[in-house]
Amino acid sequence: MSGKTAIKSMILAMLILLSLLQIERLWFENHGLFSSAVPKQTAEQALQELVMEPEYIALYKGETKGEYHVIDSAGILFGSILKDTGRIIRQLQKMSVISHYDYQALFEQPHILYHFSVPISAEVLARIAQIKMPKEAAAITGMALVPAGLAENRFLMLFFDEDAALVKGFAVLKNDLSDENEVFSRYISGQASGGDLRLSARQQGLADFRGEVLLPAPKQNYILPQEWKWEAPYLLETDGQVSIDTDKLSEYLFFFVKNPRILWNILEEKRVRYGDSSTLLEYNTKGIFTYRVAQAAEGGDAVLEAGEALKKVNSFMNKDSLLSNQEIKLAAYHSENGQHHFYFHYYFRGHRLIWNEKMAEHYGVKYPLEVVVDGEQVVLYKRLLIQSEALLQQGVRFRVNYEEVLNRFYQTHDQAVIRDLFLAYFAGKGDVRLGWVIETAEGEFLYSLKPEGGQQ
Repeated sequence: MSGKTAIKSMILAMLILLSLLQIERLWFENHGLFSSAVPKQTAEQALQELVMEPEYIALYKGETKGEYHVIDSAGILFGSILKDTGRIIRQLQKMSVISHYDYQALFEQPHILYHFSVPISAEVLARIAQIKMPKEAAAITGMALVPAGLAENRFLMLFFDEDAALVKGFAVLKNDLSDENEVFSRYISGQASGGDLRLSARQQGLADFRGEVLLPAPKQNYILPQEWKWEAPYLLETDGQVSIDTDKLSEYLFFFVKNPRILWNILEEKRVRYGDSSTLLEYNTKGIFTYRVAQAAEGGDAVLEAGEALKKVNSFMNKDSLLSNQEIKLAAYHSENGQHHFYFHYYFRGHRLIWNEKMAEHYGVKYPLEVVVDGEQVVLYKRLLIQSEALLQQGVRFRVNYEEVLNRFYQTHDQAVIRDLFLAYFAGKGDVRLGWVIETAEGEFLYSLKPEGGQQ
């Protein structure tokens, strides 16, 4: 029996090794863990630092000028494009540099447009792609990937600032990148018409908009929940008093600690606290959950690069059983005293939950999700928990009209430079409602949807 067991163990080990090699081949093109020449940065790290968190990816077919199709960020296509984009980024150092490019020329050729949820510094791009960037280069807010076509025999990768001015551009002849050119051409041509249709503000000639903004197409039918109830899990309400369901909460906490059986707990009126020798956990009646490391691990003096720290964050998030039902995107990042601070926005069906000053004051957090990495471990994980079942209500069909909301905006503003205009969710008293957001240098202005005979 022992001999058979040993043989089975050897076979299992071989299968695990083969599966790791297969994953490496697919993701890193044999330049990873088992390669004899390991690069300083893998495609996965480049993906995480640069294109992991775009606000959106939009496909431009060129059939109707200025018309984009924004793809579902939760779909397979989104992930495939990101993976292949990471491979292109690793090859930028082999390409020729473009110093000038007219943004309007984009509309003459099919392309893929990326808008980043957090501006990327030129320094980060230089480090990822191992290229030279001027120190005074502007932050990057958008990127376009342009496959070679009939009129243009070059494959282009273009990085733009918030004014849609070129920060850095790269070009390579079609024949030198033929396989990749074919892949991205198929991404564009293969996407069926429909989806989330957007219109380019620049192509529309809207002078008050800064940079490029993709506006919801007025003729498009949307099917989205316009309103849903605001609930937090593990809370009980009796006679107007809110209490914490500690029995169900303990099931959620199970994966955050090494040994749940030795946790001490203190139940207070508006919060419950748990802890052991190294971890402190807290949940309050506002729905805020906090994980905090009480004692730093040995070797905590190590300082990770931002990409490695983000990998730690992603791995830690797997502990959160409720997060799989919640869309998130990176909202802000900063590094201080060797710590990496990551802040995330919540999204629902691709539309952001607005987290304004009133929300931050009420819940006591800057963003609905914050993660801090110190050394090689996550030392703080703090987020608002939302009852996922409350978000799955039947959507209603409606149309939008951005011109109508612009008219409402200009009733109280003589002039303004508009950075963005989009549909989003914002919280009211006990509910969350879909509405318009106009973003300017002065802040975000919220406007509710106004049903008018089936129109906004």
